[in-house]
Amino acid sequence: MSQLALDSRRQPSLDPGRAAPLLHKWFARRRPDAIRKVLDGLDDLGERRSLRILDPFAGSGMILLECLTRGHDVFGVDINPVAWLIARQTLTPPDVEQVEYAFQTIDDAVGPRIRRFFATTTPDNIPAEMVTGFYVRVVSAPDGNDIELHHNYLIARNRKQDWAVYYCPACGNIFYTTCLDIIVCTQCLHEYDWRRGTVLRGKVKVGAEEFTLAELYAGETSEPQFKLIGVESYSAETGRLFHRPSEKDYQNIDTARAQSLNHDIAAELRSTLIPTARRDPRPISHGFRTYGQLFGPRQLLSLSLIAETIRGLKEQEQRFAMALALSDAAGSNNLMCRYAADWLKLTPAFGLHGFDVVTRPVEGNVWGAARGRGSFSNCVAKSIRAYATIESTVSKAEDAREMGATRDVRCAPAQALSTFGWNKVDAIVTDPPYFDNLDYGELGDFYYQWLRISLSGAVPFDRSYSLDSSDLARIAALDKDPQLFSNELADILGQSIDHLEVDGVVAFSYHHAKAQAWECLADALKNASLVPYRLRFVRSELNNGFHSSRGNIKVDSIFYCRKRTSLAVLSSDALMGDALDDLSAMEGLKPVDEVSAAYAIATALAALSPSSDFADLLDSVKRVGRWNC
Repeated sequence: MSQLALDSRRQPSLDPGRAAPLLHKWFARRRPDAIRKVLDGLDDLGERRSLRILDPFAGSGMILLECLTRGHDVFGVDINPVAWLIARQTLTPPDVEQVEYAFQTIDDAVGPRIRRFFATTTPDNIPAEMVTGFYVRVVSAPDGNDIELHHNYLIARNRKQDWAVYYCPACGNIFYTTCLDIIVCTQCLHEYDWRRGTVLRGKVKVGAEEFTLAELYAGETSEPQFKLIGVESYSAETGRLFHRPSEKDYQNIDTARAQSLNHDIAAELRSTLIPTARRDPRPISHGFRTYGQLFGPRQLLSLSLIAETIRGLKEQEQRFAMALALSDAAGSNNLMCRYAADWLKLTPAFGLHGFDVVTRPVEGNVWGAARGRGSFSNCVAKSIRAYATIESTVSKAEDAREMGATRDVRCAPAQALSTFGWNKVDAIVTDPPYFDNLDYGELGDFYYQWLRISLSGAVPFDRSYSLDSSDLARIAALDKDPQLFSNELADILGQSIDHLEVDGVVAFSYHHAKAQAWECLADALKNASLVPYRLRFVRSELNNGFHSSRGNIKVDSIFYCRKRTSLAVLSSDALMGDALDDLSAMEGLKPVDEVSAAYAIATALAALSPSSDFADLLDSVKRVGRWNC
């Protein structure tokens, strides 16, 4: 057994819902305890009954995984190939020994070659591993001079121990000092305020004029240019050390650049255009035209070498597992990664769910060093831990019911549900797109590129892009036509309930800050002849992290519905049930949470009484509620 596998198995055991995200940094994952609260609401279907549950917007499979751990049969659909592969691997984990064998095969083939690209030397000429490379984007100003785009000159900092590492704009020195505002370079004695970089609020001053970054990017005639300015290295002799790049670092970059020009996969990515029909103009608006340009030379070549080796693996399960780990690693090895100076670690791309192209990107060690995060080795180790945890828990659930559970998840438009030939299900539990919030397909296409290349020709990775015009999230994000979104959602819900038993339940979560999005949902429920009979509220995310700003909603509304023909006459009081108590029990609700909750109540009442006007109901809720709409 490899050391990688041993280290993975020594980790403390996890809850399956916590282990699953280790497979890939996908978007919009629901907290396991929030999903469990939704499933607990199905108690009127029988607590001990083995249910058949369908999720027509399966995403990464988190809902279906929780169902599976309860011994239920699960059926899922997702249109996005990346999400489908994550769900597939989550619900049907491969044999861990096969994953270990595949990794060892790749390590033997390309591991030593990739590791050499990240070998460095310290200022005392001691051999070390590069953990992090610090870059700055360089643009040509209208006056003909090159400008390094720094928002500040801080590299790393430890406030508790009162030390910091800074970059000197005068001589390029990387040096240690105490945590001060005004600092003096230890080499050239230049005195400066490290907080004042060349970029301030998206603008750069050139002489007496100011230019926006967009203007400077628009004036470039070549692909974006980046300069290596610093290195974080590690060796047993020196420990962790920040310093200027060595000559070896520059040689490694030049060698990787030259070799990537002659590598088929790297060349293909450099020529694969980033789609221009998009909700977010980035990264194109930042001067990136192809997917290959989003990677530095060492990153592009290293990832391409791994992808090439994955293609040669004989077993499909090995290829799928390694390709998913590679795709995940790509998210931490590209020019959209930042360095969290106070946390002393790299921050992967899409932490803010967007192409957050940065002027000071950092480069990790693609294969993996003794320190650092997001390497291919680390991603494989995480996946081994996740697969072992999930399979162990699911096996126990299957043993309890004395038979294996059905795990059927397909990559297809949810609009095609009627063609699958599935038998009736007891419940539909899902998390549909929230109108125009985000286009995950647009973000996911970044990951897809590495999957299609490493799984060359395998369905559904047999096309150039993952984007699909039938994707409900994409329809909402690009067309922004509420009626079209409502009609498509109603169609999918209608096809879903065609698979539903007479007494079956549809349970789904939703939140949004716009009334229009809720009115779309109310219309979709009416058109699908679905009637809410219970409304609950749960915390959708934790109270910390990237998504804790005032404008982000942290409360999900959970709707439990049945077919109108199978539901007895219901009062609004019965509908509300414990919903208001749910809200009262939550601490720290923001105005945007209360707004979303008010909209949810109005939506449920509108679906309960199809002849009622949504706007009138919303006004009534505002008058009697506690919301500051």
